[in-house]
Amino acid sequence: EALKHHYAPQMSILFSSMLSIYQHYSGFVAQAIKDKGPVAARHFEVKLMMGVKKSALKLLKVFFDTSLEPDFLYETVVPDLLDPVLGDFTMCEVPAAREAAVLSLFETIVKKLQHRILGELPRIMGALFSRTLEMITANFQDFPDHRINFFKMIEAITTYCFDVYARIELSQLQIVINSIVWAFKHTEHNIMETGLNALKLMIDRVPGSSLEGIFYVNFLDQLIEDIYTVMTDTLHKPGFRLQSDILLSLCRNITSGKVVQPIFNTSAPENATFNNSTYLHHFLVQLLGDAFGSSLSPDDVKRYVQGLLDIRKNDKETRELMRDFLIEIKEFKDADNSALFSEERDELVASQMREREAALNSVPGLRPQLATLGDE
Repeated sequence: EALKHHYAPQMSILFSSMLSIYQHYSGFVAQAIKDKGPVAARHFEVKLMMGVKKSALKLLKVFFDTSLEPDFLYETVVPDLLDPVLGDFTMCEVPAAREAAVLSLFETIVKKLQHRILGELPRIMGALFSRTLEMITANFQDFPDHRINFFKMIEAITTYCFDVYARIELSQLQIVINSIVWAFKHTEHNIMETGLNALKLMIDRVPGSSLEGIFYVNFLDQLIEDIYTVMTDTLHKPGFRLQSDILLSLCRNITSGKVVQPIFNTSAPENATFNNSTYLHHFLVQLLGDAFGSSLSPDDVKRYVQGLLDIRKNDKETRELMRDFLIEIKEFKDADNSALFSEERDELVASQMREREAALNSVPGLRPQLATLGDE
């Protein structure tokens, strides 16, 4: 890490030998597990071998992260890297023996190589997604390192290689969407926020892309329902700002006409009279009416949806409308809803700090000497 890209010549010499060691230790670990069963992953000698593998993966991550030659990495390093690392992760039958560092490495590879890695990404995603999801979807606690690394990898793919989503099968894209939903259903803040950020990035890039029709027809209803699920369950209040941003983006992309392809099944007879905006209005009224009919009247729901889809309202006004809606439903009425006002609280603190700084700067000598030195 200290030498950064200056270590590249030495790493180029070591790479083949290090990869060979990784493959040998992978074989030793796999054989031990085959001979002695899953318990072998906890044996001292096997844990040592797994430690060597983890160190190799971390070194590769630093190598990719600090390199200034992405073309060299793609042409020379990646081809030799994929088979042993992906193969080991996929073939390993014991979840505890699958290294979370593999996911972190490929997050770094995606960030460094960006469009160069697009051709290999479907294979990478196919190898890593199913194995990781079977580890992390049983509950919200097991394999915490795998969880955060996996969701960060999805965020990196969405940010730097968005076009890959148009190259994969619909079933694979469904897995990606389900993974993001699983992320923002966590109550652990970092994971929840990573999932919400990844979804917001995806939604912002879909309009006008080749993914537009596929995305909205197949996933709009699911995503709106899932966002409202976490927004109204009282466990995910700290995510309100991002949740509301996502709903705003989904709705505004449609009501503004940014999304031009149909967002509903046009062949269904019941959809014959809809355009995109009227379909969205109908879907929201039905969804929220069914979910919160015990707290809100049909007219209350219709007024809320009308305000939500009103393009004349700015983002702040619409977010206030969402917050008022939450406070009206019975799950929130007698609860501590301070987390819903975190944005205003943060703005107030920032404003007070700016005022204090302005006051200190306006009077010579008033600012503490140490603070002045620190600024310099």
